[in-house]
This record gives sequence, structure tokens and C-alpha cells, in this order.
Amino acid sequence: MVHSSLSKKNSDMNIIILGQGAIGLLWYRALQHLAGNSPDIKVKICSRPAQQATRQTFTFTAFSGLSEQRPLMAADNKALNECDHLLACVKSYQVKQALEPVLPHLNADTGIILCHNGMGTLTELPPEITNKRPILTMLTTHGCLRTKSRHIRHTGQGFSDIGLVSGQLTTGQKTGLTETLNFALPQVEWTNNITEKQWRKLAVNCVINPLTALHQLKNGQILTGKFDTQISAILAEICHVAKSQGIELNPAELEQIVRDVAQATANNISSMRCDVLAGKRSEIDYINGYIHRLGQEQQISTPENTLLWQQVSAL
Repeated sequence: MVHSSLSKKNSDMNIIILGQGAIGLLWYRALQHLAGNSPDIKVKICSRPAQQATRQTFTFTAFSGLSEQRPLMAADNKALNECDHLLACVKSYQVKQALEPVLPHLNADTGIILCHNGMGTLTELPPEITNKRPILTMLTTHGCLRTKSRHIRHTGQGFSDIGLVSGQLTTGQKTGLTETLNFALPQVEWTNNITEKQWRKLAVNCVINPLTALHQLKNGQILTGKFDTQISAILAEICHVAKSQGIELNPAELEQIVRDVAQATANNISSMRCDVLAGKRSEIDYINGYIHRLGQEQQISTPENTLLWQQVSAL
């Protein structure tokens, strides 16, 4: 029986999740739950490299605090060939490497949805990928934490924006994809200005992530006043660089967004601080490092973002 709110016309959808981190498993669980009510929805997961289907489980703790064991069904090559969309939930620096082993098995029409922090991964992909198939970006504010291997906890309700950055989709394909994702893990909205929203999220990450990682702070602690001058300088540079890319951003508006996000997630530990504490590589090259590189290309000075990039890279 099709989910009561999911139209039959848009219910036929095969989605494969690439990556078994917190966000990847959050989406896998949400889509798997939807598939239980809608037999035309199919979802599997693959890691790097693609594996043959195996029966494993993972533990999911909902925002309500209730925990459950869920089956973890891996995608084989046949499943990859039949999927409509590959949702890549990996770190920005892993995107190219993660896609390489699965791309030969995808059909020519499979769309790739990139879900990661930062910007710049699209330019790392070969033209035969970006020119021949739909590439989408998903921006999500859901909080999720991997407490240990194959055990995740949904720590914060959020929303997601999705939009096309390369290639084409029909109106029906956009509607069907958005509707499916929205019923799995609301709220999801299609946006035609996804690049501008990427820049807004990048600005937030350029402030909160490096400051919390360098000074070992929770997100809300950047609002004490100590960092006000630095925050304004970081955002001014971002606005200048964004303008060189045809994106108009307002510094005062960005500063308010940063403050709102920091306040709303005051007790959270940023993903970059988590990476630094765990001794893992951070996504700094695709956050402040992205501003640094574009600044160099456009001959725009970015001393604040460049310094943060260098400082976090040295940790």
C-alpha cells in the first residue's frame, strides 16, 4: 500500500545511499521506513568500495530518545544500475574518491545528490560526470551524531533544501524526488537558487566551524562578544568573493544568520571540532580554504579566512 500522503504518480523511486556516516544512515533509515509503507520505494546503501549485498544491522536512536535496530541492506552492482538517484553523504574531501568505484555501475540517467559541508567538490569531478548526468546539492540542518560504528542518534530536527547544480531534470522528476524525500524526512523543499543557499551555509560554516575547533568551544560560545570583530571581517571577505562569482550577499544579514544558527545550536559541538578532537581530517579545505582559493584566483585579499584555513590545517 502506498503511503497515504505520497501520490502514486511520484511513488516509484529507487535511491541508494553512499556513505555510512551519521547523515547517510539518518537518510537511509528515513527512506527505509518510508519504503515499509510504500512498496514502490526502494532504498539500499553502499560504502566505499561497492560491496555485495550483506545482511547487517545498525542502531538508530530517534530524536524522541527511542532506539531501534534496523537492517542494513547493501547495494550490489545490479541495484546500482537500477537506481534513480545516488545520495552521496560523505565528507567533501571524500566525494571524488567515493564516487569512482560506483560510477561505472550506474545507468546513464542516475542523478547524483551531493550532501556535504563546504563547496568546491563539483570542480573536482571529471566533465564526463558533470556534463552527462544530473548533479544535485542537498543542504540539511538536521543534527545527527554517530556515537560508535553503525550506531547513530538524531540530535536535532531540521530541514533540507535540494536543487540542481548541473544537468537537467524534468518538472515531474523534481516533484517526485522532492516529495519522496519530504515524506521520508521532512521538511524538504526544492529550490531553484541552491547555489545562493550554498553560499549562505558556507558563510555560517566559515565562522562557526573554525572558531569552535580552534578555541575548543561549543557553538553558542562564539557569541560572547570576543569574536565580533573577527566574525564581521570573515563575512565581509566572503561577500566580496561571492560577488566575484555573481552571488550578492548582505554582510549584516549573514551575521544575523550566523548568530541565529549559533544560538539555535548553542550546546552543540561543530563537525569540525568533532573531527579535530578525533584526530580526523577536517573539511577546512572546502570551507575557509575554498574562500582562500577563490580569493587568489580573483585577486581578492582574504586574510581572515586564509588565516583560519592555515590554523585549522595545522592542528
